[in-house]
Amino acid sequence: MKINKKLFFSLSLIASLFITGCDDINKTSTVDTNFTQQNQKDSQINEFKQLISSTYNFSTGKISDDISKNIYVFFDPQCPHCNNLWFNAQNEVIKDLPIVWIPVAFLNDHSEPQAAIILGSDNSVDTMNQNETLIKNGGTGLSQKIINPKFLEQVKQNNIAFDKTGAKGVPLLLKIDANNKINGASGELSPQLLKDFYEHKIK
Repeated sequence: MKINKKLFFSLSLIASLFITGCDDINKTSTVDTNFTQQNQKDSQINEFKQLISSTYNFSTGKISDDISKNIYVFFDPQCPHCNNLWFNAQNEVIKDLPIVWIPVAFLNDHSEPQAAIILGSDNSVDTMNQNETLIKNGGTGLSQKIINPKFLEQVKQNNIAFDKTGAKGVPLLLKIDANNKINGASGELSPQLLKDFYEHKIK
């Protein structure tokens, strides 16, 4: 997947707490959990909401109808750091955190079909869990001989949305805070860091 260098919004990359993520160039990149510091204009917030609304996704936790109340995660099914983030999010303490999961595909040949299988499932959460468990145990994940082109197209639309963020790797976590700022983090956040990210406590 080609990465658009024009940022949709700015992610702060000032060194603080470094976590590893996956990208399409080196497969791993060092990123951090600093929030963007600049104020976001209303037009940018509206554009962000439109971007999220254009994606195909599934959710875990207690999702809100208010888009600003949820965490949004772009992930690749083949990313080991996304895998760890998925299981961290199932921790008993934070399992109710409202997280919307948006599958993209750029790491390898398994990424797109697995993302489509997950989106096309009647129970995407269970299918995602099956896929990530297989990968965690050393496998390559789920496979399917025939995949509905509709869901492959949905993955491509998610790729376009991800490209617009200007991010270079996954997992990418996004959330709007009470001050209408778009907060961003990347990497396999621990359960505590996920909670802190949701509550805007990472500085």
